[in-house]
Amino acid sequence: VPTPRPDMDPEALVRDFLKASVQPGSGHLAARQFLTQEASNSWDDQGGALLLDEINVLSDNRTDDTITVRVNGENTGELQPSGQLIPSSGRIETRLSLRKVDGQWRIDGPLPVGVVMDREQFESSYRPHVLYYPSTDDQHLVADPRWMYSGGDQLADQLIGLLIAGPV
Repeated sequence: VPTPRPDMDPEALVRDFLKASVQPGSGHLAARQFLTQEASNSWDDQGGALLLDEINVLSDNRTDDTITVRVNGENTGELQPSGQLIPSSGRIETRLSLRKVDGQWRIDGPLPVGVVMDREQFESSYRPHVLYYPSTDDQHLVADPRWMYSGGDQLADQLIGLLIAGPV
């Protein structure tokens, strides 16, 4: 998972933020390192995660200490909090403001609700796990695939929690 490096340019910082967003641990702590304290405090990272491919980060307005960037990419799916992956398509664009904090660029918001992830990073960090539930007529089991972060140490607890919650 990438971390901010000294003297990163704003575009590289935003790209690495999207890559770090795949790690859900501690409220996306890895991604929060790329944010100002104010942006970290106000970011609602709960909810679904958009998976973007072919990501472009384009600079707009820039001063010595602030910059606005447009992040756009091809929407390939949405990961629900339940681990269900919903395919989707279309172009997504969002704007982010950055400012220098102690001489280093940090994302200052506003951030969209939920998480935006780089698709390639998602594919290398999440694994499908198939849960099985009884059919409505209780005659057979129905597969229900869920995508879970592979770097966590609480996978068994998460899967049991999903089984208890039932199918979506």
